[in-house]
Amino acid sequence: MTYPATVLANSPTHYWRCQEAGGPLLIDIGSSPYHLAMNSGFLLGSAGICGDGVAVFCGPDLLQRMFIPKVGSYVTNPFTVEFWAYPFAVETLGNTCLFSNADGTAHKGIEIFLLSTLKWQVNVGNGAAYLNIAPAAATTTYAWHHVVMTMTGTTCTLYVDGVNLGTVTVTFVADVNTGLNFNASSTPTGGTSFSRALYTECAIYPTALSGADVTSHFNAGTLRNTIPLFRAPGPGGAIVDSGGFTVDMASILEAVRKTFG
Repeated sequence: MTYPATVLANSPTHYWRCQEAGGPLLIDIGSSPYHLAMNSGFLLGSAGICGDGVAVFCGPDLLQRMFIPKVGSYVTNPFTVEFWAYPFAVETLGNTCLFSNADGTAHKGIEIFLLSTLKWQVNVGNGAAYLNIAPAAATTTYAWHHVVMTMTGTTCTLYVDGVNLGTVTVTFVADVNTGLNFNASSTPTGGTSFSRALYTECAIYPTALSGADVTSHFNAGTLRNTIPLFRAPGPGGAIVDSGGFTVDMASILEAVRKTFG
């Protein structure tokens, strides 16, 4: 079964494949479509994680993001948020928010971060505070990662690359005050936490995927180990990544070593 067929078999409410050759929208092929608006500065057409997929680049500022303005809550209990991300050298940018549908002032909704320590963190609002899942192990830059967050009842779970990295027990309160963003702060109008990453195959489900479902989706990403091409030379002859930023070659070589052995 192809990757999109695997996703669609679980009936996502929203599913953005990120295959568009140009803006201003990424088309939603889920059951309740909302097309993602793309702000300026995107690079489209980078290698994705399956044979017919591509990826969209988000840069380190609010003008380079994918978002839906506020039209009500996008994630209500139960739910699953799923996407593939290829982070670059986020440690130079501080903590970076990869996904958000959250009202930070009211402590509602969810956020998925990659911290400056290269550790994942999920924040879940209960209306009074954010509780989090903060796995101990660090991840790798310059590599594709399959990120899945599920919520059912009072249990929230984070999976990365098919592995359960932890749970938190929380009475989840959905956010109805802000929109939905990939590469953004907790609101669509401000903040300082952004990602420099490729995104592809982004989905939201009205159910909590099982561990077996998550494993199936991860395994269906047959080209997940591909390393996107870089542009060279940059200023002064340096190698630059697909966003035009100077490449940290040590990080790339380490990612290749961990990925391919």
